[in-house]
Amino acid sequence: MKPTTITEKLLFSTIRLQTSQGVGTGFYFLFELDDNKKIPVFITNKHVINTSNEKVSFSLHFAKNGQPSKDVIILTYESEWIFHDKYD
Repeated sequence: MKPTTITEKLLFSTIRLQTSQGVGTGFYFLFELDDNKKIPVFITNKHVINTSNEKVSFSLHFAKNGQPSKDVIILTYESEWIFHDKYD
């Protein structure tokens, strides 16, 4: 399945985030700047990420010949998270 509608694209951009405090969800988003630069980000609620240097684990699933496969890798990512000063 190749996602074409906004609903299908949201379905494939949702990620499960696991932290030391528990589990939450977020979205993968790719910002495309005017100079052809691309910046990949995770967007989630503040209550999912508790500190600015929280470690987060998530799974990547692969496709073979355009079909979902059972191949999965788990990544742990540590970064400086940017919090909105007002909203969760």
